[in-house]
Amino acid sequence: MVAELKMVCAECLCKIANFFEEVKPIDVVGAVRQRIKFLNLQVQLDRLSDSVKTKYKDVFSEIPHIDDLPTDVYCRIKLKDATKTVTTRSYSTPRKYKDTWAILIQQHLDAGRI
Repeated sequence: MVAELKMVCAECLCKIANFFEEVKPIDVVGAVRQRIKFLNLQVQLDRLSDSVKTKYKDVFSEIPHIDDLPTDVYCRIKLKDATKTVTTRSYSTPRKYKDTWAILIQQHLDAGRI
C-alpha cells in the first residue's frame, strides 16, 4: 500500500511540477530597510501624538473622580413638547404607482430600515 501511494504521489508530482512558481530568496537587506522605515515612522507618530496631547491637554487629561467634580455647575436641557403632533405633508402619488410603493415601503419596514 505504501509503495502504491508513493507511486501515485510521484505521478501527481510529475503532472503538476510545471505549475510550481520559483520562490525568491529572502532579501535580508530589504527586510531590514523596511523595518527601519517602519520604526522611524512609529517614532514620528509617537512624537506627533505627544505634541497633540500636549497642545490639547484639557481634552486628553484624565477624567477626575466624581468627588472632585464641581457641584456648583448646573444646566437645564429643555425638551420639545412630546404631546405636540407632528405636521406632515401628503404628496399625491399617481394611482398606478400606489401598489408598488406600498410593497416597497412594506419591504423596508420588514427589513427594519424604516
